[in-house]
Amino acid sequence: MPTVLTGGLLLIRLTREFAGPGWHADINDSMSRYYFNVRRGEAIFEDHVGVVLPDLSAAWSWAVSDALALIQDGYVDPTSDRCWMEVCDAEHRAVLSFPIGRATLH
Repeated sequence: MPTVLTGGLLLIRLTREFAGPGWHADINDSMSRYYFNVRRGEAIFEDHVGVVLPDLSAAWSWAVSDALALIQDGYVDPTSDRCWMEVCDAEHRAVLSFPIGRATLH
């Protein structure tokens, strides 16, 4: 069973830095909450706040941006396949994942 970690710099970056002020306001029925977890080996840095976004495509873009920021800030070694970004839906079910070191913007 993986270890669940609920604090630290990764969680702060994943859930708050990119959201900006008022990120949770003006939610409409067509939007969903997504959670952005980071797996490092057997440890899980779990996002308990999430971000409300219009669709899975927007969640993908958010995840790639977070992954690139983690690499740029030196929190993740881009040559390692041991760190994964995991995007979960409102029920905390994983809907996509990828090795953070392979994140690229197109």
